[in-house]
Amino acid sequence: GFKTFATLPIFASFRHVFCQALMAGMEIRIDSVEGQATPKDTFVSMRVGDYQKQSRFGSAKTYRFPQMEDEHRFARIEVFHRIGHLTVNLDNLPANEPVEVPVDLPELKLLPMKLAILSDTVEPKTDQKAKQQKAKNKVDAAQKYLAEHHVEEVIADAIREVIHEKPSDPHAFLSAQILKLQRNKQRCKRRCLSCP
Repeated sequence: GFKTFATLPIFASFRHVFCQALMAGMEIRIDSVEGQATPKDTFVSMRVGDYQKQSRFGSAKTYRFPQMEDEHRFARIEVFHRIGHLTVNLDNLPANEPVEVPVDLPELKLLPMKLAILSDTVEPKTDQKAKQQKAKNKVDAAQKYLAEHHVEEVIADAIREVIHEKPSDPHAFLSAQILKLQRNKQRCKRRCLSCP
């Protein structure tokens, strides 16, 4: 949970805000002022248009926002103090039971809330492993095919001949050279097979 400290204008006295317009958007950097102590567990939120970014406040932080179409540009800064936190296991959420977050408030010690995963696009680990194995099998099959037909070797030899001869039509030369090298390899292979 968070407790709102204040809603501050962009020219807050204890912050230095540096804005730089970019072609693809805008970067806004927030720095704490030197010598100004930052309360513990303080978070700062910045909203520009429909986009909002939030992080712990203390060290320099740069937010990136899309380019704004409106010529009048304003940013809303909100400062929060963390009053509680809880880590939950998303794979084992209690069904129809509220999650209770411990909070540091005189009038409240636990803040109940309901959590529910509405959609989950994370694939099961078994499906991920199956996809990885399928991709590996494709790569292995492609490498085996290239090795069986000496494709990489033939192309490398043909390219060396193109570089050496520097023909006026390198594409036609390269095509003829590949066919020539392949025929030579086939004849050599037949001779080797006919040897006792």
